[in-house]
Amino acid sequence: MLARLPLVLASIAALASSSAALRGGTARDGAGRGGSPVGLSRGDLDLAPVDFAEDVLPILANHCFRCHGGVREMAGLNLASRERVLATLRSGHAAVVPGDAGRSELVSRIASSDPDERMPPDGAGLSADEIGTLRRWVEEGAAWGTHWSFAARAEPSVPKQGEGNGKHNSKNHGNGWARMPLDHFVAAQHARAGVTPAPEADRAALLRRVALDLTGVPADESVRAAFLADASPDAATDAYERLVDALLASPAYGERFARI
Repeated sequence: MLARLPLVLASIAALASSSAALRGGTARDGAGRGGSPVGLSRGDLDLAPVDFAEDVLPILANHCFRCHGGVREMAGLNLASRERVLATLRSGHAAVVPGDAGRSELVSRIASSDPDERMPPDGAGLSADEIGTLRRWVEEGAAWGTHWSFAARAEPSVPKQGEGNGKHNSKNHGNGWARMPLDHFVAAQHARAGVTPAPEADRAALLRRVALDLTGVPADESVRAAFLADASPDAATDAYERLVDALLASPAYGERFARI
């Protein structure tokens, strides 16, 4: 079982690889062991904090666990836990010195231009973004973590009206259009990006979209008429929910997804 731990860790980390590709750090030039960058620039510090599960774990799984995970401790480095990562290597160096990338052997090795020093020893090595991510992770204290599927669930706070970058508080740029909690998170991202949401589609367009998505065909006349004529107090939400329920209960829904 222990011998398979690197594969298990790699499988877990693979689930986070997509978001890691979007959130990776940016490497900056500087001087370090092997003629490679080990310092941080001001630009690096302006980035969002590195998240271990989303940013660091996928990199370690893709490049390092084969030789430094589970029962394998080449050169005395084991990446299975923070305690082992911080342990002194056989060479006497420290793989990771929290808060100091310049004294961290891991950063020096992955960034080295010397083929005899660079890690991993085979292949193309880490990309500039991956090196930058690990460097920032060390500089930020090398916080450890676990994959999100093993973490206790916590309810995020719902953004308030106009939350984002503080500049866009109109109905279009803020979240005045939001009806459900999820809408407030979308509106906050709109505000941060400085973009305006498209106007809400009319009922006929909404009906066509959801019917084609769920059943593959336009809604029948009775469903269409009921939706367009619904005048309930909160018709924008309640009528749509009733429409979706009707489409999910129709034979056409089962026929469509039986073919997928």
